[in-house]
Amino acid sequence: MHPMRYFRDYPWGLQVFLFGMMFFTMFGFGSVMILSFLPRFSPFSAIDLQNVSVTSPAKLINTSLIVQGLFSLFLFLIPALIFSYLAHPKPAGYLGARAPGKKIQWLLVSGAMLGAIPLLQGLESLISLINFGDS
Repeated sequence: MHPMRYFRDYPWGLQVFLFGMMFFTMFGFGSVMILSFLPRFSPFSAIDLQNVSVTSPAKLINTSLIVQGLFSLFLFLIPALIFSYLAHPKPAGYLGARAPGKKIQWLLVSGAMLGAIPLLQGLESLISLINFGDS
């Protein structure tokens, strides 16, 4: 039995290609899984989720947010985790993930996230002033 050959041993172009294939595979797999399980857990169809607006019922909006969150997992998190596992013997180190060194870091991250909320709301109000035309 030969040792596992990690993706980091391949040329960078092949690594990008392999990551792209993982991305599109998870896109297809996630789409099939979400669309096949959606009717079992929700009274809404995929077409209903595409037509969400401000006047939509709260249950439709919440379902849309859950589906969007699951789809984001399939698109962004899962391919990155699989690639890191196949690229390096220590995937967490490859991704740069490490435990916080000090307890104050938890407080700083929480504060940064809470501080970003008013900033993003202000940015949203500025973007809403842009005239994109009728269509």
